[in-house]
Amino acid sequence: MTRDLQTFVSAERIEWRRPPALGGAEVLLAWATDRPWKVFHEAFSIWLAISAAGVIRCRHREHQIAPGRAALFEPGETHVSARDPAPGDFAALFVPPRDVLEAASELGACSPSVRACVTRDKTLFRRARRLLARLAQPHASKLELQCLYAEVVLRLVDAHLDASPRLLSADDALGEIVRDRLFDAPAACVEELERDMAISRWSLALACRRRFGMAFGELADLVRISRARRELAAGRAVAEVARMLGWAEETLRAQFAAHVGASVEAYAAAR
Repeated sequence: MTRDLQTFVSAERIEWRRPPALGGAEVLLAWATDRPWKVFHEAFSIWLAISAAGVIRCRHREHQIAPGRAALFEPGETHVSARDPAPGDFAALFVPPRDVLEAASELGACSPSVRACVTRDKTLFRRARRLLARLAQPHASKLELQCLYAEVVLRLVDAHLDASPRLLSADDALGEIVRDRLFDAPAACVEELERDMAISRWSLALACRRRFGMAFGELADLVRISRARRELAAGRAVAEVARMLGWAEETLRAQFAAHVGASVEAYAAAR
């Protein structure tokens, strides 16, 4: 292979896991990735920059990510790569909301929200890295993994969550209503949303732009991909998921590969 041709061959490798010991938590591992990640989060998410560096856009701001830092997101949030990153490694742990809410209840908090998008918390980073390292070991016990996972969740809640949700402006609140409506009816067209919500498409577009920093159609695609992940993980057939989302099967496959970095079959088979 010539040197010129090598520049067009991506070294990216992406792996998804759903460890049975963690009861619904999900893991994303990415090596040498420089794709423009765009994600709608259904879970509390901890993204660890191993060697990756770059800029993400979330909550109306751009945030710098560097090796050793973690990006934190709560259910219902989106984030996108704001600039083209250099190839790097990162890992992400997706924590089911019920686990965070149970841990928050133990610590005397309710309805918690993530305080900041990016943190240099070395303790959280170290605990999450240790959990991911043990998940890669075939002989790690279920008890050990569950204890490590509990330490990660407790650190997230204790150090990074507020006891009450953030106050939203009227524009932000409208954006969240639009997002939730899209999630309830992923195949809905703009005309249906206009009619059902008694709001114009211009207001829909403006609400998405102000709340999530993206176009209405882009948000709709991210919500569909998130819904597809959940349905595929639950064992639904690809064709059935595509119909549910209002996409052709070919469209689902293409969108899934672009946003998730894996085929629908590889994702559904992850363990």
